[in-house]
Amino acid sequence: MSFRFASVAFAGAALVSACTTSPAPQAEPQQPAAYQPVVTLNEIMVGIVDPHSHEIWDAAGDPKKAPQTDEDWRNLRHAAITLAAAGNLTTMSGNGPKDQVWRQQKDWSRLSQGVSNAGLAAADAVRNRSVPALSKAGDQLLQACLDCHHEYKLDVPKIWADKEIHSAP
Repeated sequence: MSFRFASVAFAGAALVSACTTSPAPQAEPQQPAAYQPVVTLNEIMVGIVDPHSHEIWDAAGDPKKAPQTDEDWRNLRHAAITLAAAGNLTTMSGNGPKDQVWRQQKDWSRLSQGVSNAGLAAADAVRNRSVPALSKAGDQLLQACLDCHHEYKLDVPKIWADKEIHSAP
């Protein structure tokens, strides 16, 4: 009987072993593709930073545009988070003719981080639904823009929007 028991035990163990799956061999981790900028820094500024900056500045500086509804605050949060991300994006540079040269300058990362920090400050202001804090973040953002333009793009665009141009629906 012990031979029979040993045979049944062995067969059972073999059956259980055959039913379990062994872990699949680990694939070699893929190396992430190297960063390849697809737009210029100017396109990032004109298409991302500028319009979202104006959302912050307008909401903080124009009582008629101050946030009133949950949707207003959500839109401002989107603008603030986008600005924070755009600062990081400019740190990595763009594909314009001077973009890689600028990226190599010692102060480029610090100046780009200034935009991110202002975006994060605006996001905190939005989270607290504080227009005064949003105004302070807007001032911080303006200073970050001016500091960078002073070094890298001397023809500073008009930061504060013309009411006639930007108040159109």
